Amino acid sequence: MSFYAKAAKTMTATVATPNLKVGTNGDSVRVTAVDANGIAWSGAAYIYASSAADALIARSVTPSLCTWDATDARHECSITGTTAGTAKFKIIDASTVALATATSNEVSVVVNSNTAASVKISFDKAAYAPNERARIYVTPLDSAGKEFASTTLSNLFASGGISVNGALTYPAGQPAESLTAVSITTAANSSSTTGAKPGALVYTVFMPAAGGAVTISATGGTSLPLAGQVAVTATATVTDSGAAALAAVTALATTVASLKTLITTLTNLVLKIQKKVKA
Repeated sequence: MSFYAKAAKTMTATVATPNLKVGTNGDSVRVTAVDANGIAWSGAAYIYASSAADALIARSVTPSLCTWDATDARHECSITGTTAGTAKFKIIDASTVALATATSNEVSVVVNSNTAASVKISFDKAAYAPNERARIYVTPLDSAGKEFASTTLSNLFASGGISVNGALTYPAGQPAESLTAVSITTAANSSSTTGAKPGALVYTVFMPAAGGAVTISATGGTSLPLAGQVAVTATATVTDSGAAALAAVTALATTVASLKTLITTLTNLVLKIQKKVKA
């Protein structure tokens, strides 16, 4: 059992959900706090908008109680989005700014009230080793090309979903047919375990054993305006280690042959010089 001091010494805020919707957004900002002895401080933490201008976009200038998460030893704060824009927040260890003894760093979130206008598909890397794990991201974008809050979109893709030109394999629990889904739900928060990113859906796959280019493609569906119902693609390369080794050996053989020719030429030149000297 740990006993923490009445007041926090430091409070460190991070953004869990950078893209918010108009309405309630749970677990948007997270705060870790410690007391003067470095013990986790689990007292009452409050979040508030940094200014009146920020409060017009989300939350309020009146501090609002966050929720203590004992499992992760942090406070989790919800934010209510009001209108589109960027809003800044701080967290304190009291119900009013005047009573606070510790204040966190300032963090920013974006409230986006727009709807999906296009979709982007992408790999998490440009190149992979044979059979390496890869992640494919599906990211809806608004008319300004920006990501928005977690959402479910029916018919984001046309019939057939995402097609692949390579022999991908899939982890247990994720069938190959999952890529052909036309409706998706995007994530709210990031995850180092699953590779999730806010505002995107992630598929985990394993690349082919053979080297070459792997291309994924899809066409925007009826959830998008006509301008967004177009083909989208993404390409990554599988580097064949065997082919790379063969290319290296071939290059070395060429270099050796060049050196051999040069040595022969130099030897002949030395012999000619020796003959002239004797003469």
